Amino acid sequence: MDKIEYRAVIKFFVKEGLTTNEIHSKFIKVYGDSSTSFSTIKKWAAEFKLGRTSLEGNPRERHSKSTTTLEIIDFIQFSTCFQHPCVHHQENQLY
Repeated sequence: MDKIEYRAVIKFFVKEGLTTNEIHSKFIKVYGDSSTSFSTIKKWAAEFKLGRTSLEGNPRERHSKSTTTLEIIDFIQFSTCFQHPCVHHQENQLY
């Protein structure tokens, strides 16, 4: 069973008025070890009780993939220079 199907079942049980513990018990009875976790049921039940209608997860914010390794190295060196004397890795010069 995929995430969307689990969420649909949780949403149905919330509309039926079941508690989180009751929903979890039903999941364990039907799906056994392959059941979704109690914390997942609790999270989605709370969302549906607050009026959420979508079964889709929220898009996650991701870091830009355009940052290069050298930019990261330079940023770390710059930010740590205030705490410790820095030696630039390419020129071996003390900053």
